Amino acid sequence: MIGRPDGGGLEAAEATYPSPPVLIGAPTLTSTPGRFPVLAEPVADSVLDGGTVGGLTVRAASIRGDDHRFYGSPRQDAFALWTAADSASATPAMIASVADGVGSQPLSHLGAAAVGAHVQAELQQHLGALLDAGAEHELSDRLHSVFAAVADRLRVDARAHDVEPHLLSTTVVGAVFGWESAGSRRAVLFRVGDSLIFTLRGGTFEPAFVDGTQNVVLDTATSALPLQVGPVEIGVATLAPGDVVVLCTDGLGIPLGTEPVARQLADWWHAGPPDLAEFYWQLSFRAQTYGDDRTAVCVWVD
Repeated sequence: MIGRPDGGGLEAAEATYPSPPVLIGAPTLTSTPGRFPVLAEPVADSVLDGGTVGGLTVRAASIRGDDHRFYGSPRQDAFALWTAADSASATPAMIASVADGVGSQPLSHLGAAAVGAHVQAELQQHLGALLDAGAEHELSDRLHSVFAAVADRLRVDARAHDVEPHLLSTTVVGAVFGWESAGSRRAVLFRVGDSLIFTLRGGTFEPAFVDGTQNVVLDTATSALPLQVGPVEIGVATLAPGDVVVLCTDGLGIPLGTEPVARQLADWWHAGPPDLAEFYWQLSFRAQTYGDDRTAVCVWVD
């Protein structure tokens, strides 16, 4: 029974969640976490967060994949959420990012865990200009400067761990969500690497980046930070109430390209944000051959 603030109890049965549904095939590995990874610094199997920011409702989760759970390897994905203040508006903006550590690098979980804070620190310095539609011609230079500085910060992290920088290699995808104005909201999207952004609109997941061209203001891309610093893919989106923006690693992005997964997630998410436990359960769906870590930040526009 769930307690109430007045000391009473809820008569209705509390929500229960069965095992995550199998949406593709017949997975052979269990989704139950096994042995803990042997690491100098612990990495949680899963991380869950959520909240509201100025008309945006956020649900976020990073879940260790079945493959890593089976082999006792750490989760190499991460996400970060930040409220972004700006004097131009009383309504806060928001910065969200999702990182996917390069699977071949044994310490990439450290890079993925660190890059979100570095992105936020650098973007905060350019927030007003990034969200100014009249300064869109400056996005290329600003984002190049941001990610050059992020790469430098990751190199400093590598020195602090006394390891080579490439061992922390990670991709990153993210968005800066501006304040609401005249019924719409401007968002600047960015990515380094192969993670993805979708907008759920009208029951369909629309990709923000398709072969590096769709909605891209700048196509300069790097494959991973910190060593391969180069041009960054950038998009600008105009969001309306009812839109859902999904930032995700390929652990979700690849299966989302299949009809069963896209149909089920659209059905779950189109009506509004689930509670935190339900969101975690939904994102934990099973899919044969898709055993990678799975991380998503979903933003519902009110």
